[in-house]
Amino acid sequence: MTIELLELTPSHLERLLRGDQRLGPLEIADGALPPEFILRAALGVAHDETALSWLAPRLFVSSVQGVVVGSGGFKGPPTDGAVEIGYNVAASARGQGFATQAVRQLVQWAFETPDVLGVYAETAVDNPASRRVIEKAGFTQVGRRETVNDGHVDCWTLEKHDT
Repeated sequence: MTIELLELTPSHLERLLRGDQRLGPLEIADGALPPEFILRAALGVAHDETALSWLAPRLFVSSVQGVVVGSGGFKGPPTDGAVEIGYNVAASARGQGFATQAVRQLVQWAFETPDVLGVYAETAVDNPASRRVIEKAGFTQVGRRETVNDGHVDCWTLEKHDT
């Protein structure tokens, strides 16, 4: 089980927004892509390479199967030294370690940027699988809060010196 991260280019974003179900030779598992609003937000900053690198989702490609099994990335450029991570894995690919491996790679990529001192995440309280991914990736729970869209969420952080 090996995951490769594929950063989406403006061309990829346009194709996916048109409804393409493949990217070149890559098949896309049902539920592997990020929501449309994330694709549109990334395409909206395509003229700004720095913003695009933080907003463009990465696809999680199973190198063994050659299939896109999930996606993830950051919810924007660093603010006060931190970025928020988000991720999703298709139901057919869950429980195989893809999300954990991808989150670790995303964190490593973020920490290669001098401006990033920490990565944070929020997981729905009723989503133990997502909680396990974050824990396995080395994050520490720092609290819980109520959100409008997701109800109660656990708050997590991983600082650069923890890795």
